Amino acid sequence: MSSAVSQHAVHASLRKHLLNALRLRGLSASAKSLRPLLEFALSSSSAGSSSSKSSSSLLSSARLELDALCDVLMNNSTGGGVAPSSDGSAFTPSVGLGAHSSLGASSIVSEAQAEAAIQTRLAHIRRKQHNANARAAAAAAAAEVEGEDAPMGDDDADAEKANAENELEKDDDDLDNDEFQDDDDDELVPEATFEIVDALEVPRVLDFTGGAGSTAKGRVGVHAALHGGVAARGNLAVDRLRLVESRLLRLSIFRQSPFAPSEQTQRQQQASGGRRLAAGSTHLTPLDALSGSTSGGTKTVFGTLVSDEEGRWSLEDASGAPPLPLWLNDAKFAPGLLPEGSCVVAEGRLDRSGRVAAAAATAGVSADGRSGAFVVTAIGQPPPEDRASACGAAQGRPVFDGLRQSHAGYPGDNVKWDRAHANVSVAVLSDVFLDLPEKLPNGTWAKLETLFNAYDSMGSDAPSLIVMMGDFLSPAARRRHAASGLLNVLREGFAKLGKLLARQKNLVRNTTLLIVPGPCDPVPSRLVLPRSPFIASVQAACKRQLAAVVQSSDDPPVVFTTSPARVRFGDRELVFHRHNVCEQMRSCNLVKVPSERPPTNEEASTAPSALLRHTAATLLQQSHLSPVPLSVQPVYWTHDHSLYLWPSPHLLVLGDRTMEGGRQGWAEIGTGEDSSRLPKVASPGCFSRSDTSTSKVGGGEFLLYRPYNGTVELCEV
Repeated sequence: MSSAVSQHAVHASLRKHLLNALRLRGLSASAKSLRPLLEFALSSSSAGSSSSKSSSSLLSSARLELDALCDVLMNNSTGGGVAPSSDGSAFTPSVGLGAHSSLGASSIVSEAQAEAAIQTRLAHIRRKQHNANARAAAAAAAAEVEGEDAPMGDDDADAEKANAENELEKDDDDLDNDEFQDDDDDELVPEATFEIVDALEVPRVLDFTGGAGSTAKGRVGVHAALHGGVAARGNLAVDRLRLVESRLLRLSIFRQSPFAPSEQTQRQQQASGGRRLAAGSTHLTPLDALSGSTSGGTKTVFGTLVSDEEGRWSLEDASGAPPLPLWLNDAKFAPGLLPEGSCVVAEGRLDRSGRVAAAAATAGVSADGRSGAFVVTAIGQPPPEDRASACGAAQGRPVFDGLRQSHAGYPGDNVKWDRAHANVSVAVLSDVFLDLPEKLPNGTWAKLETLFNAYDSMGSDAPSLIVMMGDFLSPAARRRHAASGLLNVLREGFAKLGKLLARQKNLVRNTTLLIVPGPCDPVPSRLVLPRSPFIASVQAACKRQLAAVVQSSDDPPVVFTTSPARVRFGDRELVFHRHNVCEQMRSCNLVKVPSERPPTNEEASTAPSALLRHTAATLLQQSHLSPVPLSVQPVYWTHDHSLYLWPSPHLLVLGDRTMEGGRQGWAEIGTGEDSSRLPKVASPGCFSRSDTSTSKVGGGEFLLYRPYNGTVELCEV
């Protein structure tokens, strides 16, 4: 038993070392690609060693061998030459490529590339052994004739030995160059691998503590505990504020410059009708400096919207100043939602005369005597930041998943990779009710079988990833069963899903199914974000049905993850979130959403509602998936960073049934901003409609996303 445990520990240690070594070189690999590398390292480190060799020595040798294999993989990916190290134990790159090379998140090691690296390493080991044998034979021959020939001088012997070694090294270099030239000619394109990132495994990477805000200072964090202390609660609020503030200060109108126009020039421009938006023309005034400011006039402040028990609104920032009461009667509101807890910019003046105090008391705004009320003339949210600017500010830090940096030019700079993966697609389904009867002619199971059969017949052209978001139980089932009964119903539903998948051999071989829980699914702490995945017994109910089809348990076709779920494909970053955030934002909104005239039937089927657009825009403007107070939506304090939308992903899929028309899918939700520089926001609609009393269940809507060109299509079964 102890030997089995020891062997398992060695394998786990080597696997962790290999993953870290790959990440440092900007590489990644699937479980199928990792296995041959680990087996080769173990076999080569134990070959020829004595039985008395300690396990620690074997572990060290295997780690050195893994480092050598990673160097070979990196050089094969870049086409750079390599040179053997001085001791011959590992390859050393001949060009300066490190953890911040242009590979970044791009190079994905396939099984074929892993085997090619092993063969290259084997050839190097054989050459090394051959050269060692040749040197030993030459030394033995020299010893035999030492007494017959006249002894050479020390200088002559050293010169002859050096010449022999130079010839051998030259042969090694020639062989190495020939092999890597062949590898360049037969360059392998990385396979289309989707990297799925669990929200609870994303470390806290960035610290938004810079005052200037031109760049976001950062530090790589560790995997945090699920429940944090009091300090984590304070960090959550400050980090949310600093994140949006750092974005705001990168705007040209807030960026202070020595060449900014003077106040006199700005007044002249304003008098002549010019826009007062020159670089550095606007300055954010911290709340602690507002009360002590001697200059009157208009001020621009930034902070978090808060309200008290009496419904009076105030503004807070990270300076430690008391909340600033807001007088909003004459304010102009920017379009969109302004929920409590969101970060806003307000323009106005501080009421020092006290004239507003009486009116403020009746209107619900208190001038508390500390700094007076702030008479707001305009208020709104900062504009969203485009991905290119955000990636530049992040300075290559792994913000999205904490694993490594993302390089925006990877597919575009690699034409061969682009062409090879032009047909890769992702299908997204939401609200797939697995408790509904299987024999409904137009029900959920009939539609799933139709969809899976179609994709199974497509072979390798089927979507490489199918995302199924909750809820996985219909409202009727949730009303009928208690919590324990819901788990049994859910296990039965996922078991039936596993059986259905097991009949689709090609689909299981070519596609990964990603399961994202919904807000009403029975998962641990379902009311807290990020939402945990389904428990092991529910997962096993599905995976058990696929055991006979799946050959490797290390690379399962079904992955149960969190909500939100983050997925990386090449340089494409995708976020899938099933949560009813629209209802939460409306419940604590500062202003009423502007009413629209009732849409016609044609408009209702072709354009998202204003509420849908405002919700999507607010999430991007706040760079957060839950920009509401913790009293409205609880969040794990130490994992709030996993809800960030900064830098913005390429695709954000929202499953929100509380939106107006939320049961209908939208391939693209406009946000009122320049769509070419912002992520696509889409909603898959409801795949299931739970009217089980009739055969017309409806639904069947889903999204199809193509990472190659970024298109999103709304499809229907």
